[in-house]
Amino acid sequence: MKPVIFISCGQVTDDELRLGKALCEIVQTDGRYEPYFAENQSSFEGVTQNILRQLTSAAGFVGVIHPRGDVHFPDPTSPGGVRRFDLASVWIEQEIAILAAQNHTQGRVTAVQIYSKRGVVREGLRSYVMTNPVEFDHEDEALVHFRSVLPSWTLAPAINGVRLLPVLTRIVDDRDPAFFTLRLAFHNAGDKRPTDGRLKMSFPVRLIRHNFIPGETRRTNSHIEFDMNNEWFVQQELFGWLYPGYTTRVVLDLWYWVTDTSELGSGDALEIEIRSGDAAAVLCRIPVEALQSLPLGLPHLVLPKIGGQSPVTPLVPPH
Repeated sequence: MKPVIFISCGQVTDDELRLGKALCEIVQTDGRYEPYFAENQSSFEGVTQNILRQLTSAAGFVGVIHPRGDVHFPDPTSPGGVRRFDLASVWIEQEIAILAAQNHTQGRVTAVQIYSKRGVVREGLRSYVMTNPVEFDHEDEALVHFRSVLPSWTLAPAINGVRLLPVLTRIVDDRDPAFFTLRLAFHNAGDKRPTDGRLKMSFPVRLIRHNFIPGETRRTNSHIEFDMNNEWFVQQELFGWLYPGYTTRVVLDLWYWVTDTSELGSGDALEIEIRSGDAAAVLCRIPVEALQSLPLGLPHLVLPKIGGQSPVTPLVPPH
């Protein structure tokens, strides 16, 4: 499989669309890599299944920043007492933030090349991670530069080692629409088979009505907690299911109630920590309110949390 270069470019104008496609053609002509052009998505599933999955597995990132509006505010030090600057695309701001967080938490190195329309102000994370932005007045300038820089890239597919991610499926009871079962499985998104594992999980105890749920280790005033060590993984025969790219059967059911009067808050969240060998811990957090928005009966892959919350994407079976 060829390493993927993620290409993020605006598609508001014809010039922007042509630039994105031309960048893809440069990658295809090089022949060593596979381009992914981040196209506009109109649904949560489209964003998570396509954009986030490709972004988190890409070996290279090419971002093109176009202006998306004039911002002005009072500033006595500026001409006329007003400071003005061009705002950048929100899409690319988010993608740069995700990429920076992923590289920081997973110790990965992603080749990055940023192009910015002259006049767009650098702010937020771009002020720190954009160490090599190339400004341009016309789109052709970005193409000429990328043709010259791409041959110097030597990219390899992302090597993750063991990377166990939770897979969640939400089921509603046929007789009680407020009673849900959350089914947990594991998916190995890495390129090695694990030889050990540990799972820690917590959930708001006020949404639990059973006196005991198989696998729980303790209850506090705020949470029910689960702590499964390597022996539990062995007893569940999970390692035989965890070849790279494989997903286990359901191994744990969590039963909970959410009614119209539950009044879910920001502190009501499912939190999961998975460890295996020397790999960095995978930390996931899904607010219960977001959990309740997942389609019923459909397995969803939970990605490591970014900014306090985990992206969630439908699990696509291998072809």
